[in-house]
Amino acid sequence: MPLLGLGLLVLLLFPAAVFRGRIFYYRDIHLVWHAQVESFVRMVAEGAWPVWDRYVSFGQPHWANPETQVLYPFTWLQAVLPAGAFYTAFVVFHCLFTAFGQYALARSWGLERAPAFVAAAAWTASGPFLSLVSLWHHFTGASWIPWVFLAFDRALRAPSPRRLALAGLAATAQVLAGSADMAAMTLLGTALLAVDHARRHARAARRALQAGARWGAAWAVAAAVSAAQWMPTLELARRSGRWGLPDAARVFWSLPLPLAAQAVVPAFLDGLPLRPEVRAVLHESREPFLSSVYLGAVCALLVAGALLRGRHSARAFLIVLAAGGLLVSLGRFAFAYGGLVTLVPPLRVFRYPVKAMVLVAFAWSLLAGLGLAAVRHLDGWRRRALLAVGAALVLVNLGGALLLWLGAAEWGAALLDGTQTRRSPSWHLAPVAAGLFAAAAAAAGALVLAARARASVRWAWLVAPLAAFDLARAHVGLNPTAPGTLLTFRPPVVAALAPPPHGRVFVYDYFRWDRGLRHLGHRNAYVMSTVRDEWPVPWAEALALRSYAYPSVLGAWGLEGSFDTDRLGLFAGSLAQVSDLQAVAEWPDAQRRLLELGAVSHAVALHEAGFEALRAAAVLPSLFREPIRVFAVPAPLPRAHLVSGVRVAHGGERLRLLLSPEFDPRREVVLEEGSPAPPAPGFEGTTAIVELRSDRSRIDVVSSGAAHLVLADTHDPGWRGTVDGRPAPVLRANGAFTAVAVPAGRHRVELAYRPRAVTLGLTVSGLALAVPVVMLARAGRKERA
Repeated sequence: MPLLGLGLLVLLLFPAAVFRGRIFYYRDIHLVWHAQVESFVRMVAEGAWPVWDRYVSFGQPHWANPETQVLYPFTWLQAVLPAGAFYTAFVVFHCLFTAFGQYALARSWGLERAPAFVAAAAWTASGPFLSLVSLWHHFTGASWIPWVFLAFDRALRAPSPRRLALAGLAATAQVLAGSADMAAMTLLGTALLAVDHARRHARAARRALQAGARWGAAWAVAAAVSAAQWMPTLELARRSGRWGLPDAARVFWSLPLPLAAQAVVPAFLDGLPLRPEVRAVLHESREPFLSSVYLGAVCALLVAGALLRGRHSARAFLIVLAAGGLLVSLGRFAFAYGGLVTLVPPLRVFRYPVKAMVLVAFAWSLLAGLGLAAVRHLDGWRRRALLAVGAALVLVNLGGALLLWLGAAEWGAALLDGTQTRRSPSWHLAPVAAGLFAAAAAAAGALVLAARARASVRWAWLVAPLAAFDLARAHVGLNPTAPGTLLTFRPPVVAALAPPPHGRVFVYDYFRWDRGLRHLGHRNAYVMSTVRDEWPVPWAEALALRSYAYPSVLGAWGLEGSFDTDRLGLFAGSLAQVSDLQAVAEWPDAQRRLLELGAVSHAVALHEAGFEALRAAAVLPSLFREPIRVFAVPAPLPRAHLVSGVRVAHGGERLRLLLSPEFDPRREVVLEEGSPAPPAPGFEGTTAIVELRSDRSRIDVVSSGAAHLVLADTHDPGWRGTVDGRPAPVLRANGAFTAVAVPAGRHRVELAYRPRAVTLGLTVSGLALAVPVVMLARAGRKERA
């Protein structure tokens, strides 16, 4: 019955997606994930290794980017399922998976079925966990947390080769899910679990060494088996800006103290037209990273019960885990995050401290389960203290609802921006007040039941549905859905672009460097033509961005991008510099020159200034205030061309040359090493792209003399080149692109992307996988014997 109840809870959390055929789309799903899926499907269809995505900027590593989840088995279903249906199945499966894992963990700690159900429901329906649905790799990594803790707890409690192998494999699966953040949090959490196991042993010092050795052995197995993922990722991060993130980028999206109250008060303000100063305080002037941090008013009452009665051995561990996660999530608003990254410098590659609220939700839900088991045994002052906490929860939520209901005009003036809405403040604040009323009612019901609880367990089965209802009601609409046509719709701008074979497209990104204010006159980069009240559908903003062909969605239609924003900080340093050069060099001649250099045939923007050197190709209606403008680049360089001249430059001089009139990219190339040479008089050369796949290309060249084949593709050390079958160095050209030296005559140049980190990682993973397999096989034989 508890498992059936958890299954029903998961289905009810997503009624539109499960029962009405709608799809998840919010934020990164339609902006990033869908294009990645289409790129992956094309790679598989053309028989290429899924190692290089040629649709992002001028091409980027695909396998090494952990959020692509290439080695996560669920990913390969993308090749056979429609994108929308796949993602719905993906979300439902991992919610069920994590719910059953949390239930199993609670049961292994000795909790009865009702408390274990509460622990699983409180985790699965918690705000921090469900907020990750739009961030597939973090969501997947978080879903593995209960299973990893269960495996490590069993391995630490009663160690055996089989249990150590299972712990290592569970951690491996979490690493392959692609979220380094969730894996790092789990690694630190299981280390704390090992310390807790040692603390509870009579011979603590000796037990600590044993527990540390077992913990280290299990994570060593995980590191070895998952090497095929983390080795390419580490190599990519080492060569990118992610390795040296500035402090401002790391601590962005910290949890402000006013928002921390949302853990027990379900006041969701993000969907309101907030005043800029209010949004700045609550959400860093953007949408929140976690749409909800609500952990449940009923669960708060149960957690208080766990704190008042401390008999369970895991209670102290869970309290420390929750407190540590909360302090880290405060980021720049508290001391803990800075101290942690100082003690553990590798943590500097991680962003957005609020993610640590996922660990808080995990520990909180288990404490709620412990509290449900403990409440009926409370007596005396402990029972009175519990009732006082419950009364406070009811009053806070009820009082908040009444304040919003009765003082809507005053609160509206303080919170809402009247220029963004034509509705009354009471219309906007009524749903928030209703949510607070519901939380107060659920807490009041739990308070009444707690007051009457005695030695019988029957009351627990009355409180458990209340706890699940409280969270489910608050989070049913947390992840919005849309018709499947949102992802299949092909906007008119795609037809208007129509680049030539192997041509690239540039789409102006107004989210970057405050460009919206500079070019469009409004700080919010993309402003709809109607206020939010009049939007025809809640997903109109997503439709508008896709209709504009926002840079990150180009790959969904097989269009190859250029000069994209480095969203994850994983661009190679040279590519990031060239992209930044394009972002700042916006006068017409410089804009045209860079677009020609990148083999860009068309540009898309909402403004005209800076594009005067291009030819206006089309003006299309949009859902934004400004129409969509398509420009044609007069004479872009071909994707692959031959030059005879060479210039040698480094650093800033190399970038200066790209914009200098003295440099002619049609006749010469800028390299970082070699001997300079002027363009040869009368030089002639032709190229023909015979094959262009995601991981390889073949180009036939005919040259009247020694030359360099220059390709408008990102240079990467993983590219291997041959000329007529003989190895040839692949050089960095024109700041960020690729070049291969060719002699005079007719030749075939082949390029294949085979990064050593991928091949080495696969070798290590293949060899390492044999260790846990052998351990499990031997354990199975012993059990059968």
